[in-house]
Amino acid sequence: MLEPYEHFARPPKFGEISNIRRSRDYHYYRITKALTQNHRFKVFTIVDTLMANHREVLKAMGVKFLDGYAKFCDGEKDPRNLVLIFAIDRVILIEFDISERVQTLYDVIFCYFPITFRPPPNNPGGITADDLRVSLRAVVSATPLFGTLAIPHYLENLVAVGRPAKKDILETIAVCLPVYGPQVARSFARKLWNSLKLEVFQPVDPITEELAVKAIQVLIKTIYSSEKEEAQTDVQGLAKDACEECITILPQFIEAARDSMSSDLTGDVPLLPYKDDVLGALSGGLKAHNLRIASLTGLKGMVTTERLLTDQELGFIVHSVNEIMQDHPDQFDDISDGILELLSTISEVCPRQVVEQTLPILFSSLPDSAPPREAASERAQIWKTLSYLQTLCTEPELFEVLVIRLTTKLELLCSRSGSEADPEPSAGYAHAILKTLANTLSRKLTKNHTDVAKYLDRLVVRVFNIFVYAAFTAEGDKRPMIISDHRLLEAAALCTTSVVRSLPTP
Repeated sequence: MLEPYEHFARPPKFGEISNIRRSRDYHYYRITKALTQNHRFKVFTIVDTLMANHREVLKAMGVKFLDGYAKFCDGEKDPRNLVLIFAIDRVILIEFDISERVQTLYDVIFCYFPITFRPPPNNPGGITADDLRVSLRAVVSATPLFGTLAIPHYLENLVAVGRPAKKDILETIAVCLPVYGPQVARSFARKLWNSLKLEVFQPVDPITEELAVKAIQVLIKTIYSSEKEEAQTDVQGLAKDACEECITILPQFIEAARDSMSSDLTGDVPLLPYKDDVLGALSGGLKAHNLRIASLTGLKGMVTTERLLTDQELGFIVHSVNEIMQDHPDQFDDISDGILELLSTISEVCPRQVVEQTLPILFSSLPDSAPPREAASERAQIWKTLSYLQTLCTEPELFEVLVIRLTTKLELLCSRSGSEADPEPSAGYAHAILKTLANTLSRKLTKNHTDVAKYLDRLVVRVFNIFVYAAFTAEGDKRPMIISDHRLLEAAALCTTSVVRSLPTP
């Protein structure tokens, strides 16, 4: 029964090309349902031979050939036949004009995707599930005309299938997106990102996570491959959203990796291979106002991970934070708690970086003399800076610098007290300085710091000398002196009490 078809499939001799056109009248698709697998395979082989030897004739048949072929292949399930059908499909999609039958071919081809085939125990043809997946992937990626139909199909199945099929879909998306083109990628960019990110943030296994990341990379590259202004805007918007979501969730991964380390600190550091990438992402996040809190939290997680960061890298973090303080002072208040918490954490493991980089910035904003009463904003900035120093300078190395710099300011203020027409601003400034020292000492005592006792000479005696010297150098009773203000005496007494309480009992 199949011999006439085999004859037509052979290369024609001279005028026999007209015989090929008769194939449109054979309606072979009507008899394939009743044939055995071996006979159906022979039929598909004949079509494959026709495709190889008389392709132009088949192309000239147009939609009639496509309709017949679609009916001919519809419903085939044998894996040996499917491998051959997929090879024929790819040729048709690449070389034939399918513009009028995209939906028809989509229905015939995508009913097999994703492949869920499990080889039988005997597996007579030796066809594996991977053989079918690779063959079908070559088909669905053969034409950009499938783009708007295929992507919804991928996304719908991505959330409903098991691991092997999920991996197949992710690999297929990565292969197909460049073929479907930037316009299709842009139109589905948000939906693709929303689905793919779940496979990254909540992966079923490391391989799936890696494939999802690759698919996201291909998505971004495909959108960016267009030089149109629209593409530039789209990729910036999508990349911005993707980066923001990644940075927002990144601190959770950092803390989880840190907490998974063994308590004896002898095991591997999970974050170490990715340290540079993570540090770069979080440092970049500091430049975006809406990502700073998450970035600061992530950086703190890295700082508190033992054996992860070097002193140089800690210095880089301090430098990045300082840039916010200097370049965006108007935005510092909103995130001051996060910044001070991070810097305080760094000062516990590497105080030198904070002493050398951050403290000079803060102390430079403290004037040597008090601003006048009407300069409310300047006075408010002084109180803010002192509160930042109070929070930051509890560690011994930082507190030592704090005592030296603030007592120097206090000396300057008290030495001018008799020459000021209005002593109140200076008295308020001096009181704020002493309260900062007293409050910081109180926090150090709460933390059981052992260095407080040494400030009997360095702080208590020095403050006492400032008060005595200012009293003896005052010019009579011409003007009131700030050292006579009861607020200063009370604050100085608090400093003295804290230090005396820390002294060892004789």
